[in-house]
Amino acid sequence: MRHFLDLKQNKRPIIHTFVCLGVDEYECASIYSLEDSRIIEWANAWIDVGWDPVVLTEKDAKLHPKYDKYVKQLKDAKMPTIRCHRYLRYIAMSMQDDGGWYADPSVIPLYPSESFDSDGSKLPNGGNFTVHHGDYANANLFSGSNNGWNAVTSAIIDDHELMSDVALLSILTRKSPDAYYRKQSIINTNHFLDSDLKPDVANCTIFDSKLAAIISDQSLESKYTIKDYQIAIKKAIHMCTPIIYTFFMEEYTNKITEVRSPTDIEEWKKAWMEAGWQPVVLSLEDAIKHTKYHELKEILDRGAIQKHDHEKMCFYRWLAVAVSGGGFMADYDVYPLDIDSNTYGRILPNNGKLTSHCGHSPCLVSGNEAEWNRIIPLLLYNLNKHNDQHWSDSIATRALVFLGQIISERQLVNVHEVHNNALLSDNSQSSGVKKTCEATQDKLAVHFSHFSCKKALFCDKDRSTVLSKWLDHWRRYCNKGKHIHYNIGSI
Repeated sequence: MRHFLDLKQNKRPIIHTFVCLGVDEYECASIYSLEDSRIIEWANAWIDVGWDPVVLTEKDAKLHPKYDKYVKQLKDAKMPTIRCHRYLRYIAMSMQDDGGWYADPSVIPLYPSESFDSDGSKLPNGGNFTVHHGDYANANLFSGSNNGWNAVTSAIIDDHELMSDVALLSILTRKSPDAYYRKQSIINTNHFLDSDLKPDVANCTIFDSKLAAIISDQSLESKYTIKDYQIAIKKAIHMCTPIIYTFFMEEYTNKITEVRSPTDIEEWKKAWMEAGWQPVVLSLEDAIKHTKYHELKEILDRGAIQKHDHEKMCFYRWLAVAVSGGGFMADYDVYPLDIDSNTYGRILPNNGKLTSHCGHSPCLVSGNEAEWNRIIPLLLYNLNKHNDQHWSDSIATRALVFLGQIISERQLVNVHEVHNNALLSDNSQSSGVKKTCEATQDKLAVHFSHFSCKKALFCDKDRSTVLSKWLDHWRRYCNKGKHIHYNIGSI
C-alpha cells in the first residue's frame, strides 16, 4: 500500500486503486513499480481535486484469509494471469476497514471530491456496493462500505462457474438491486475528446451525473499522458460550464470602496465558480462593441446623470451582456445560493424571456441574447424620456416591469433579511441557523448590498472574505453540499 499525502494532516476522502506488481510466482503485472509515471499522474489527478489517493497491491490482497484458496481457484481455471488484477482488487478492497471508493489507474475525476456525494466521505446508496459504470466489461469505478466490498468479494470467491467478475456483477445488480447498485457515473474520454485531445462536445448533457472519465488502454499507449488528458478534460468541461456575467470598471467605483473592489471581484468569482458557474467580468470595452453604444452614450452625456459615472456604467452593462450573448448577469455583491448550474445554466428561466430575479431591481437578470437586445431600445427610450431626472437603470427596470416588458420574480434575498449571527458561530443546532436556513430555502442568490450590509452589520466594513465565510457556513448548515463545488479549476 502506498499513500501520497501526510496522513497526520490529511482529512481528505480516500480514493483507492490496485496495481498487481507480480512480486511472486503469479505474474500478473502490467505496471512493475509504484513509482511508474502512470501511477504518479493518476495520484496527482485525484490529489488536485481534493482526494487522498492510495495504491493497493497483492500484499494487501494477501491479508484476506481466503487469498491462497482464491488464487488457486484462478490458476485451476487457467485464468490469464494478466487479468488477475481484476479479481484481486476486490479482495484488497475488502480488507480496508472502511471500504470506500475505488478507481482503476485509467480513471480520473471530472470534478472535485465534493461532487462525489457530499465530499467523497459519504458513500452513495447507504454504502451498498455500487458499480459506477453501465458497461460491466469496463467496470472500473466502485464504491461501498466494508460490508459492501466483503459481500461482492464473497460472491466472487464462491463463484466456480462463471469465473467472470463482469458476468457476476451483472447478475448481482439485476437479482439483488437492494444490495448491489449500478449507476452511470463514468464517461469514456473518446466521447468528448478527439484523437488530438481537443474537446469535441456536441451536447453538454453527456456530463450530466458523471463523476469521472476513463481513458482507454489504447489511448494511454499513445503519445499522451494522464496529465495531458487531465488538462484536456478540464477544457472540455469548461466549454460546457454556464456563464454568469458581472460588470466592473475599477476607475468608476466609489472612492470609499475602490481599494477593496478588486478583492470583492475575486471573491465573487470564487463563489460562483464553486457553484459550478463560469464567472466572466465584463467592462466598458465590451459595451462599446454593441451597435447601440453611441446612441446610449449620447443620451447619458446630456442627461441628469452625466457626471454620475457609476449610474452610467449600470446602463452600459446591459449592452455588454447583450453583445456577449446574453444569459445571466449579477451584481458582484450577489452570491449564489440554490442556483444549480445544470438546471439554470443550460435552460434559462421562463424560456429565455428577460427576467429580473430580484423583483424590480436588476441585481440578478437572465434572458437569451435576443431578449437582451430586444430590451435595449426600450431601455434607451425610457432613459431618454426621463433624461432630465436622476434616472438609474433600477428605475428604468421597474418601469419596464410595470409595462410587462420584463418578468419580475422574487427569488433573491437581502442578507439583512435572513442573517442571524448564529450562522457564523459554528453551531448547527442553533435556532438562529435554522431560521436562516428556512428563510433562504429555494432562493437563487443572496444580495450583500451596501444598504443590506449596513443593517446586517457583520459585512458593513468588509464585504470580501467575510461574504465568502458567510457563504461557506450557509452551504455547510443550510445547503448540505447541494449544487456546489463543481469547480474545474484553472486551465
